[in-house]
Amino acid sequence: MTPLSAILLIVFASIPTFLQQAPSSCCRLDVEVQPSNPAELKLTVTNIEEPTVGVLFMRAQADFTFRVTGTDGGTPELTEEGKILFDEVSVGSKVLRELARGDSLVQILDLRKIYILPAGTYDVALERAVLRNDVPIVLKAQTKISIP
Repeated sequence: MTPLSAILLIVFASIPTFLQQAPSSCCRLDVEVQPSNPAELKLTVTNIEEPTVGVLFMRAQADFTFRVTGTDGGTPELTEEGKILFDEVSVGSKVLRELARGDSLVQILDLRKIYILPAGTYDVALERAVLRNDVPIVLKAQTKISIP
């Protein structure tokens, strides 16, 4: 494991966690846990390299692939909204937004709308695609959240 990989594996719920899929990635996916609601994640996609990249978006629940795992290794129970979300096929209109180098797109994902989260600590893994020359690039990030 390289020193950079080791640093990227250390995540804290109280500070933003910054991970990207690979050093050659055009963009970065940042995750910030909101102090007032640790189940609410501020997700920021930033174009760090390319003249422009495309980002298709509708709502955070549909735009991101995510996995929440408790300390027991299990996935929390889904809320009614979460059951609908995981049962639905991605339909509807998505807006294409182009991000110039240095531009960002910010979305909020409230995990309590999707999962029943009893008190405890959870690992959250997220993925989101961006388009570089019409080719999807998958950005990845992970963080820990602590629900009081």
